[in-house]
Amino acid sequence: LGGSLNGCMATLFLLSTGDEAYLPAVKRFVDTLATQVQQRPTFSSWHLGYQLMVMGEYYLKTGDRSVLPAMQALADQTANGQIAGSWGHSMNDIACGYVQSGQMNSAGVTVFLGLVIARECGILPPDQTFDKALHFFYRMPGHGSICYGDHRSEIYIDTNGRNGAIACAMSLLPED
Repeated sequence: LGGSLNGCMATLFLLSTGDEAYLPAVKRFVDTLATQVQQRPTFSSWHLGYQLMVMGEYYLKTGDRSVLPAMQALADQTANGQIAGSWGHSMNDIACGYVQSGQMNSAGVTVFLGLVIARECGILPPDQTFDKALHFFYRMPGHGSICYGDHRSEIYIDTNGRNGAIACAMSLLPED
């Protein structure tokens, strides 16, 4: 499954069961993913966020440090594609006409959640990437739904998972 969304989600599911019998399959996927990330990193924000999540959750479960260089490479990539605190479809092609500022927060919140998990593993993005994302997303919970682009919070029930992903990310942050 390579570093695909389906592969990442299936692997996250296997990790979530807590069943040790799945760890050899998870390790095979994560090892392949880590090698792929270092040889040919993705420029898809959609993939990058889930790749960080999978490797981070795997590291937190097993302590296998072999994934940390690939996680750092992904975290470093997030600085290149950041748009005003969030991310669009791609890390290397900012399409400013799609929505306000080119952001696609359905992908952006998963990148942020991936960075939050990466921080738990000791991985930090360069410069102020994390702080910019935290500032951008922190302004919305409690005021409506996570917006699609860079504008006020929206008032929609269906947000393509944006609200759930940001709730997970914010719940993992330290309280200070």
